[in-house]
Amino acid sequence: MAYDRDALFELIKVELESDAHLSLTDLSRRIHVGRHTLSKAVKDAAGLSFRAFRSRQLLGQAKVLLGNSPQGSIKEIAFEMGYGSQRALARFIKKQTSLQTRNFRQTIVHSDRLYDRARHSTRRNRDYRNVSSGSLPMVIAGTSVDIRLFMLSSTSSGT
Repeated sequence: MAYDRDALFELIKVELESDAHLSLTDLSRRIHVGRHTLSKAVKDAAGLSFRAFRSRQLLGQAKVLLGNSPQGSIKEIAFEMGYGSQRALARFIKKQTSLQTRNFRQTIVHSDRLYDRARHSTRRNRDYRNVSSGSLPMVIAGTSVDIRLFMLSSTSSGT
């Protein structure tokens, strides 16, 4: 049976948003599509294995929850994300980012501030052309952090 891989990928994203800890086998059973087909759809659309994509989705959810409540309890966030303990969430974040949970939270808050400053300064600067937004890997205190910045394209700098 042929599937529309884009539509299938969108369905996978929706299912993972409702249950981010869903295994490939459980997802396959839930939507009645073979594991191989699901895995191939994720690989084609995201360029990642199902497990890596699911981890990326979970990390994104953690970024949102930790960033939206900078003073909130990590334990409550862990339970909200479906982890059995604060420690389980901490292990996941450490494995994905090499950062402790509190440091991960600080980089989220810090990167949002940098993003806001960059966006604000770009608006004031009347000399820009072809400004593009992107995700730029940046090193802060020896750790790799994903910081959203507005960058001037090479055409506006004359190179």
